[in-house]
Amino acid sequence: MKILFNNTAFQQECRIIKNGENTVYQYFDDKKILLKTLEIDKFERDVDTIEYELNGEIKSHLHKDYTQNGLIETFKDHFQEYKRTIETVQKGDYTHRIETYISKTSPNKNYVNEFVKDTAGKLLRIINNGKIIEI
Repeated sequence: MKILFNNTAFQQECRIIKNGENTVYQYFDDKKILLKTLEIDKFERDVDTIEYELNGEIKSHLHKDYTQNGLIETFKDHFQEYKRTIETVQKGDYTHRIETYISKTSPNKNYVNEFVKDTAGKLLRIINNGKIIEI
């Protein structure tokens, strides 16, 4: 039995660029076509990710803004577009983590979730779109 192999090498190139205090990683395929950019802030958190089609058009874009007590995330691709906000609020002895999801393309999937924890970090209740779920 004779087996023949055709050696094919797939290579991906990564370029690293500084953007102020942030670092941008650009990923290219073996034909030097830009596939993806990933931006990381000085705290090693991803702040911006863009994926590209082979023709150079944007396939998807995920952006995150970090706030003092949470995160604002926006996403857009060919099929969906949404904004998600996560906020942590201290109310007395309880910590409330509030997540709000608002979709432009599928408004029927919008939600507001609130997770209530005590000082020890134990989950006490979940409030989903105003309905309380006791734990």
